[in-house]
Amino acid sequence: MKMIETLTLAALEAAKHCSNWRFQETEECHDKASLLAVCTVHDEINPPDPDILYCVSAEGAVGIYSSPEESIEWLFIPRFPRGADEPI
Repeated sequence: MKMIETLTLAALEAAKHCSNWRFQETEECHDKASLLAVCTVHDEINPPDPDILYCVSAEGAVGIYSSPEESIEWLFIPRFPRGADEPI
């Protein structure tokens, strides 16, 4: 799993593994362009915090990690895992 300092950079990394995501808490879906746009706006509004890292799974999921005591909170989940014909 790759750890990254900004959500925009995490989205760029995730786009290497996947092309369509679902926001974790809603049915809101994003393609590469809209994911990058949402993450860029987030980073513009929220300056980098040295205590927060974003992570990207091998499948292209994007999560936030704030401390070793807490688990990763997955923000964007791939809709089509590699080799799948249907969204998850």
